[in-house]
Amino acid sequence: MIMKRKVTFEEFVSTFLLGLWQAACYVCRIFDPRYKTRFWRVVWALIAAGFFLLMLCLTIDFFQHKLSEPEEYEYNMEWISSDVYVYSERYVEHSYVKNSRTGEKTIEEMDWFCMSPFGQDSLAVFAQNGRRGYFDTTTGKIVIPAIYSKAWIFSEGIAACLKTDTLQFINHAGKVLFSFHYPFKQHRSGTDFCFHDGLCRMIGDNGLWGIIDKKGNWVVEPDYSSISICHSDSLLYLVRQGHDYGIIKSDGSAVYPCIYSNIDLTDDDVFLTMEDNTIRRGKYNGIITGEEVYSDVYSLSYYDGYTSESDEYGNSIKKEVEAELMCYVAGNNYKGLMRKDGFMVTKPLYKAIKALNESLYMCSYDDYFENNVLLDSKGNVVE
Repeated sequence: MIMKRKVTFEEFVSTFLLGLWQAACYVCRIFDPRYKTRFWRVVWALIAAGFFLLMLCLTIDFFQHKLSEPEEYEYNMEWISSDVYVYSERYVEHSYVKNSRTGEKTIEEMDWFCMSPFGQDSLAVFAQNGRRGYFDTTTGKIVIPAIYSKAWIFSEGIAACLKTDTLQFINHAGKVLFSFHYPFKQHRSGTDFCFHDGLCRMIGDNGLWGIIDKKGNWVVEPDYSSISICHSDSLLYLVRQGHDYGIIKSDGSAVYPCIYSNIDLTDDDVFLTMEDNTIRRGKYNGIITGEEVYSDVYSLSYYDGYTSESDEYGNSIKKEVEAELMCYVAGNNYKGLMRKDGFMVTKPLYKAIKALNESLYMCSYDDYFENNVLLDSKGNVVE
């Protein structure tokens, strides 16, 4: 007969703690030199290798984060001449101008400044409390106080600045040489009034653009919707009248009259978009070469039956076949048909083209294929 004895709580606790102690002693044997058997040496080597790899990974991660952090800087000193620099601090809204030779801080709390490119003028425009003025970059001292709502850099000794609704052109002493009515209620980005070879583009009371000289006289009457220098070497201007573009000389005479729907420029060539959307290549001397060019060309294809393959859903894949003609893109994104030898079968009269079979093409007068015409491979209309 087996007798069952009830285990007391004290016996359970003592037995459990004894087991934990024996387990701890077993683990700690690996650190005891008396138990340096081959088994325990392998165990110790694995633990040491694991610890080494862990520390290596942590070290690499630390240096990667350290090197990837952007370099902090507290201040910036921008030298604008041999003696004068602009000092700005990080997270500080304003900067100041200081003359290092005299030690004088010439401008306090400056918002921003802008110099003439390539050091062409000694006066720089600056902003202070929302107003504009000019200071001398060689001394750092203010020459013309910040009294203007807008101001542009000096060019060829003259600068344009705005007072109320009057655009004044001043000299280095701040004397007004001549002035015009300023028609813009808000400043337009990219609008500048700078002189190039004694000429400056200007907007008239009629809201159109022309060109003035350094006395404020109109050299080219304000007859254009826009005007900009397009070739600085010969001082040519790209002009627009309504929706048509042209190129004029500095005296207003036309190199290309305003009859083109678009003009693209490179250093050597002028690409003129004609009324029929073809593009002709010309030169800056006004000579059109006569060759017809295009901006892009791509193949046309159509579907003809199915291949022997299937997609991932088990559906048959349509067989795509390349058509006989290609599509080329000309002016104003209009398209036409072209043979593979480069011969243009049709003029660029269509907004969209797609092939229906090898020699039949649907050409649309809009982007949605709502007003279409069918053409064969020779460009003839198929009734």
